[in-house]
Amino acid sequence: MSARGGGTRPQFTTKPSIKQRGKSIVFECNLLADPLPDITWSKAGQTIENSDRYAITCQSSGQNHLLSLEIKGVTANDGGEYKVFAKSPLGDTTATINLNIGAAKKSGKPPKFLEKPSIAQVGDNIEMKCVIEAQPMPRITWFRGDSQISTGGKITISCDPGPQPDSYVLLLVIRSPGPDDSGSYRCNVVNEAGESNASLTLNMSQAPQPSGTPPNFIEKPRIEREGDNIRITCICKGDPAPTFTWYRGESVMTSGGRYSISSTNSGIEYTLVLLISNFTAEDGGQYRIVAKSGLGEANATVSINTQMQQPEQQQEPPPQLVGKPQIKVQNNGRVVVIEIRVKSLNRPDVKWTHEGVAIGNGGRYFMDMTRDGDSYVVVLEIDELNNSDNGMYNCVIRTAGGEANASVTLNLKAPQTKPGEAPKVVTPLSAATGQVSECVEFRAQISGSEPSALNGESPAARCPLAATTSWCTPQGWPPCDCCGSPRPTRAR
Repeated sequence: MSARGGGTRPQFTTKPSIKQRGKSIVFECNLLADPLPDITWSKAGQTIENSDRYAITCQSSGQNHLLSLEIKGVTANDGGEYKVFAKSPLGDTTATINLNIGAAKKSGKPPKFLEKPSIAQVGDNIEMKCVIEAQPMPRITWFRGDSQISTGGKITISCDPGPQPDSYVLLLVIRSPGPDDSGSYRCNVVNEAGESNASLTLNMSQAPQPSGTPPNFIEKPRIEREGDNIRITCICKGDPAPTFTWYRGESVMTSGGRYSISSTNSGIEYTLVLLISNFTAEDGGQYRIVAKSGLGEANATVSINTQMQQPEQQQEPPPQLVGKPQIKVQNNGRVVVIEIRVKSLNRPDVKWTHEGVAIGNGGRYFMDMTRDGDSYVVVLEIDELNNSDNGMYNCVIRTAGGEANASVTLNLKAPQTKPGEAPKVVTPLSAATGQVSECVEFRAQISGSEPSALNGESPAARCPLAATTSWCTPQGWPPCDCCGSPRPTRAR
């Protein structure tokens, strides 16, 4: 698996070869790696070094490296199993060579990872996926840290045939993962032709979002008259395949009678058609199609003018989600920002919910929306994060042209609060003098590493005239301009 900074994990691209040169035997292996890994040759567990009998070389061209071991003056004692081990910060891999003096060498393919291992969220589960090539079928072992893991409890491990000959799809699924499932995972693949490893890191402080494309209507609906019939056509993109539902008003529509509903696709692009036969004035009204998948929801709306009995095209396309929602963790995990980019002709109306409950702007929630070219960036910021903020957040983005729906799952671990220094009075309240009927300001200095709550938050509580009991207050005296309390005449 590639590191964030770039590079290529070591992997052997072809099975090792054995060549004879006079009385010498030469092993050759083709390795793909960046940076150049440390190379170790061994026989029966004993490391082989350069010497009069052994010559070890490495010829490099970019990321491709030709590794060779020459054994001079070969005898029957040189028969046996040889291994070449390549290790870099990005991973390690091993190729095995069997030298049978006087016998044919074994055939096969050493394990090779065909694509970069991936981690994705599928529903409530985390799925780690590797695609390999090997022949014969390899032995698969998964590790978390240094401990071997197997199917059981919340973990399921599987190996299925891959998309091409001698390939396999390896899956490790963690159901309903939590912060305790974070850590380093390793997939070890070995057969008699060689060995390879891939490393994956799971960080549940920010759970991976599901992969794919949320549903998006990429153009406004088209309405065409075909004789006495009306055809409504919509184009939607989505991966995985969305489900589509047509509505007339609030009623679900199905094929039958004068209505015909069809769907065709080319890749992740779907063409959706509603055909109304023998169209009459009674068929006028609002029609809507909803596309829904695990990554979100979108809809498109069209109105048919009942008076004209002619289709009335909507004036703007529905909002389209651009990319996937982004989650940003700030201020040492105390603040989370969710950003959703949507393409919309006009400024949309936005509604947020958390686990189905509407949330509004204020308190720990800050909501914003800014224009960026032909798109809007919708922002939800959550301050003072705690564990109750985990769960599903849903954002409904609505315009006159339709609606888009984006869902984001938070599975974060709130930072632990460290105890601070208790408040302490450094300088007590000082005496103050002033004129009768005027407010007097008293000051005190308080220290401490945590914010201190001061008693008395209303103007009357902060005004010394209202706080003292050493005054007499006759009837009819004008109130204090600071706090509204009656003004005093003299002190007792």
